[in-house]
Amino acid sequence: MPLLLGTYGGDFTISTRNTFVMNAANAPPHAATGLAPMTAVTGREPTIPGWTLRYNTHSPSEAVGLLEIQSAMRHQLVATEPPLYAGEPLQIGDVVVTSQWSKTPGAPALTSAEKYSPTWSLPYVVTQVRSTMVLLRPYACLLKYIEIQTPPTTQSSPTTQSSPTTRSSPITRSSRTIHTLPSSSRSTIAEMAAFMARVLEECVARERNERSIHTGKLSTARFIASDFQKVLSCAKKTAPGKGSKRRADPFNWCRWRWLYLVGLMNDYLEPELLRQIISDSEKIVPRPKHVSPLWYLACRLQGSLKGLDVVAGITGGAGITGGMEALPTWWTFKTVVYRAHFPETFGELPSSATSVRLIAFCSKAARWITSGIGNFHSNYSTWSTTSYDDIVDVFQSVIGARLFSEMINIIKPEISILAPNEGPEQMQRLPDTSIMQILLKFAKVSRKDCWTFCRTWQFDVSLSRRRSNEITDAHWSSEDDELPEEISV
Repeated sequence: MPLLLGTYGGDFTISTRNTFVMNAANAPPHAATGLAPMTAVTGREPTIPGWTLRYNTHSPSEAVGLLEIQSAMRHQLVATEPPLYAGEPLQIGDVVVTSQWSKTPGAPALTSAEKYSPTWSLPYVVTQVRSTMVLLRPYACLLKYIEIQTPPTTQSSPTTQSSPTTRSSPITRSSRTIHTLPSSSRSTIAEMAAFMARVLEECVARERNERSIHTGKLSTARFIASDFQKVLSCAKKTAPGKGSKRRADPFNWCRWRWLYLVGLMNDYLEPELLRQIISDSEKIVPRPKHVSPLWYLACRLQGSLKGLDVVAGITGGAGITGGMEALPTWWTFKTVVYRAHFPETFGELPSSATSVRLIAFCSKAARWITSGIGNFHSNYSTWSTTSYDDIVDVFQSVIGARLFSEMINIIKPEISILAPNEGPEQMQRLPDTSIMQILLKFAKVSRKDCWTFCRTWQFDVSLSRRRSNEITDAHWSSEDDELPEEISV
């Protein structure tokens, strides 16, 4: 089995010494729907690589009959399919899936049984190619680094016998590519991103009904555009990540105030002007392929503009002399939102205190939950109680029972897959709050992280409450992204 390092919620490296690397026209069906992710694009169910539907004697007779028909149709398609051979190396933009097949140099092409193996993953997109590594971006915007090797001169294909000395090599079917890593058949981060999009829509609709709006949106958008253009005009070309205080991924998170400003710019500026601003910025700090233009612009504003200058410009100086009361509501919060769970395109965002607090708690919960799923495993203490109950109660009260339950339901099937013996029963028995407590434990979130976040929103929770089987603050902190100092205005 390939070695997995890091957490599911962020970048990690995995060795593919025994992992088969494959190019193909499509990806396997999603476990929840039985359909391939790109069926809507191609207009037909793909034939490779994919999962063979299975049934047992307890299935209803109608279901058995339908599956037998589908199986026969697939066997017909297999008989007419062209073989898969070794070919070109991976390129940026290739679509890849991952699996675990050992290769034997000089072996024939993939057999139909191997092409329909259930080990194939959902698709990724190649965003960077290095000498021995490629950077993959799933549809959920998760990043994975995998080790690759130069293709051998002879054709190679997988065999059913494992060999510790074999290496992975790409093979080609068409101009698109498909790789194979061991990954979950479900995309938790993608579903969390869709959940966050629904939360944003609900907040926007509520504020529209409550007429919770502020004036001067066009002038604010124009001021920010002009101020940023001045910064760009005197800036020198650099690469992201340079400097002693730079984070490993400067585009991993962004504060709400800057996202709100970019939403205004996207809605109120001329599209050509906005594109030009982003293009000019990319000449100075290149935009990573996995980062959307709007998110990139928000992070660039965050790192380039001074808070005092922005406040003076959008309030006419009142924000400097009049205190917090003179500031727009959306500016008063330094709320952090994470890119993995945020829509790539957006317009004017919610601005009320209630909406910003809800979004902050949802984003933080999504980050911790997906991190916990990445570390989840079954052991003697998996289902034991934790001291996170008061923290989880705060999250449930802010998010609301309906949305909180919807968020937890996203990861229940994943836990059932990761713990097949006990998981399904525990997911039916445990309340939503207990499930989140378990995930916080596996996410290795320190009590100090929870306490700091809750206190930021004026929720009084204890800092020292801890059980003996849980991590201490000194042992680990899941918040490995150091938040930069900002001018408090």
